[in-house]
Amino acid sequence: MTNSFPGLTRVKKRSHAEAFQRESSSSPEPSPPPPVRSQPPPSDRTSSKSRNSKKKKKKGPAKPKPSLEERSSSSEPSDEEHVAAVSEMPEHNPRVVHAYKALDPRAKLITRLGSSFEHLYQAARMLPRYIGAFVNYETVLSKGLARYGTYTDDDRDYAKFIFNEYWEVRTYFRIIIKHFPGLKDHMEYLREDADLVGQLAEFMRCIARKTRSDDAGRIRRYIYEIAGWDDQDLKIKSGRGFKNVTTGRLLCPVTLLEEFDRDPQAFCRDVRDMRDE
Repeated sequence: MTNSFPGLTRVKKRSHAEAFQRESSSSPEPSPPPPVRSQPPPSDRTSSKSRNSKKKKKKGPAKPKPSLEERSSSSEPSDEEHVAAVSEMPEHNPRVVHAYKALDPRAKLITRLGSSFEHLYQAARMLPRYIGAFVNYETVLSKGLARYGTYTDDDRDYAKFIFNEYWEVRTYFRIIIKHFPGLKDHMEYLREDADLVGQLAEFMRCIARKTRSDDAGRIRRYIYEIAGWDDQDLKIKSGRGFKNVTTGRLLCPVTLLEEFDRDPQAFCRDVRDMRDE
């Protein structure tokens, strides 16, 4: 058989076993030893140390260590001090306080239920029906908490019998603590937490505004039946206001009631004609 590739010679094939035996029989050459690191003479070592010492930064004078009093005044309170400070708060129910701190007038029903203050929301909706729609809750709560239990008949404003801030706080605060859950039992705690009192007042104010709007919209259609009027003209909205003396008197300022009662028809007519502003 002729070689079809000129210039090439045939090589005898070896099996894998033969190749393995040939590689195992040949001893591998030993690896060269690692290079030996030459050490500088003693004179060179001392000179290198002196050079390194010169490169180091010069340190300033050592700061004196703070005394025990300085460290105690500047450091944070320990766990024992923190626990003692927390324990100084008056006795309270943590669940009630947690519900108070979670109060949000914009919260939906699902949020109120999850945060356990739905009953507080409903109680706040009832407050305007007990004490009126326009109450300064911040003044009533803050001053009511401060003065509750200290009122006497010798108070300067007691004998005047004029409805001022004194009577507003004294009267409304008693009604609020009666109808708002947990408030009466946590007065001592609230006296120590002014921020929480402000949050309660803002919550009551916002809920009272929503309640006033909701109630006005719901009873508007039934105002004639609720008021018990006999005048058929009042069934129509256009017949109310200062067009009728009954509703006109309700709209009249309290300072002008005496003038209104002297001549109701003339008073309503003057208002409609915008006479004598």
